[in-house]
Amino acid sequence: MRDLTEVKEKTEYVLTKQQGLILGDATAISTRVHAVSPKKPGAIVAQAQDAGQVFYTRSNPNEIIHIDCFHQVGKVDHKELSNYLLARLENIIQDYSLPHDFMDFIDIQTGTGGGRLTGSLEFGKKETLKIAHQNHVHLALYLLPQNYQVLVPLIWYLEEGILEQGMELRKIYNMKIMPLAKNSQTQEGEDSSLEDYTSSTDSKLKERSDSNREASSLSSDKLNDVQQIAESEGKASQAQQTMEELAKGASKQNFLNSASRRKLLTYLKKNRIVKETKDKLYLTPYGQELAELMKRHLPEIDARLRNMVRTMPKKTNHSIKKIMTRQDSGQRKSPFKERGVKKPDFGDYVEEIALPETITAGAKRLYRETYLQNKVEESNKAVLTEQNKQTEQNKQDFKQKSGLTLNPQDIRVRNKKKQTSMNVCFLVDASGSMGGRRMQEVKFFAEHVLLKGRDKIAILTFREDNVNVEIPFTRNWDKLRSGLNKIKAFGLTPMSKGIEMARKYLESEVGQQKNTFLVLITDGLPTISDGGEDPFKETLKAAQKLSQTSIKFVCIGLEPNVKFLKKLAQASQASLYIVEELQKESLARIMDKEKGGHG
Repeated sequence: MRDLTEVKEKTEYVLTKQQGLILGDATAISTRVHAVSPKKPGAIVAQAQDAGQVFYTRSNPNEIIHIDCFHQVGKVDHKELSNYLLARLENIIQDYSLPHDFMDFIDIQTGTGGGRLTGSLEFGKKETLKIAHQNHVHLALYLLPQNYQVLVPLIWYLEEGILEQGMELRKIYNMKIMPLAKNSQTQEGEDSSLEDYTSSTDSKLKERSDSNREASSLSSDKLNDVQQIAESEGKASQAQQTMEELAKGASKQNFLNSASRRKLLTYLKKNRIVKETKDKLYLTPYGQELAELMKRHLPEIDARLRNMVRTMPKKTNHSIKKIMTRQDSGQRKSPFKERGVKKPDFGDYVEEIALPETITAGAKRLYRETYLQNKVEESNKAVLTEQNKQTEQNKQDFKQKSGLTLNPQDIRVRNKKKQTSMNVCFLVDASGSMGGRRMQEVKFFAEHVLLKGRDKIAILTFREDNVNVEIPFTRNWDKLRSGLNKIKAFGLTPMSKGIEMARKYLESEVGQQKNTFLVLITDGLPTISDGGEDPFKETLKAAQKLSQTSIKFVCIGLEPNVKFLKKLAQASQASLYIVEELQKESLARIMDKEKGGHG
């Protein structure tokens, strides 16, 4: 999967400004209604009206992305194209950690018909609508700005799908943006076929007028309450299910099936979302409002939760000590080389000027010019003495200079490293002492690592005498969360068996790939052996085997256990971090350091 951060930022800027852009060879994108200029073939006009308001009677503008891909006049089979897209969107959803129901919020229309991409596709059959789409394929989708990078692969597949049907694309050369209208009513001279979009359809993008107020209220205090519930339940869809159970009346005893639920109930009561009557819990009128909001706006809530996890702040008051450094990461490199800083060659494409290094180069040049401009021979003492006096004067002159003038030869540039995906396996101590808050912090941290980058994540746990592959390698957020929700902490700490099984699992799954991390997260010491030996000795033997592989081993533990953990890190040639507490912010900072040093 390509890193499309820059594309996303540019697209977000254009679309939030309610402008438009051309992607691919023949595709126009905006949040407006589109029209073709009859006087200028290849020119698209983004009309004054918002597409979501015109097509779907939505109350808020700028919520629906409108995509038109132009082709030669003819009939593109909308069912065949839909199947083509659906097969490929599965990968997009996985690669970009989109909601599993993302495809339900895409509509399609061609010259043969249309409807919801995942629906029956038996809509859009009105003749005027089909005729209007004999020169382009229309897509409309609900997409939040943080996910705009998916537009690039989506449009790639859209154009490829049209070409697969033997149609030629018609290149777009220009896109004209009309001034925004004050209302969304269809104006005189517009395509009358727009009215057909508001007819009978199975679209999930349409918004009834009685929900308009709810949509606008989603950004208010209600959203904070919805997010609190969703965070506690681990997933927006699970939170919605919980609210539906409470709406019917839920047994308090059954509801309080976990420690997190106790905290949630306290929040629900405090904010008058739930009331208790005879050991049963019911939603208040305000709670019923929230349940309805969640039902109507689940994708947006889920997307906001995803963004919250991805952009988690990493400030922490808890200390982090790096006790030992991995042998492969301990070799010192030139700071400039490590950061990809160099003097540019003529004709080089410059991505980023390295400002600190450029200033340093300029200062060194000025120093040489100021102090060393008059070389003298060592044997001429008189001249040397005079030179020393002049040099001292030059030093004073240099200090008094008000600024530094840079020359072209001072410029240094930083070429950004191509981000590579990694295999990150978390080996988590799931013994009894890791229960409650600590396990919740580790779970949130694992989600953050997956959503922040392009790495594949696996989770192994060890407890009692078992080691479990809780989550095989995945990039899918839903699969990760589903697996994390099943992890429970109890019992003793079979650390040696955990390390041994993790090594075997990684050798089986990823072989000798150099971009593989094994991250041990523990709050204790080994308390049970696998082969009957002393648990400590057995654990060190298992760790020693890791040193003979290409796996990058990282240990994270607590201060009371530092003596043993140092022996463990030495035996496995691992990095060792000692933290004051297993806190998600501390764990995220450690992972950033380790991945940042990975070459």
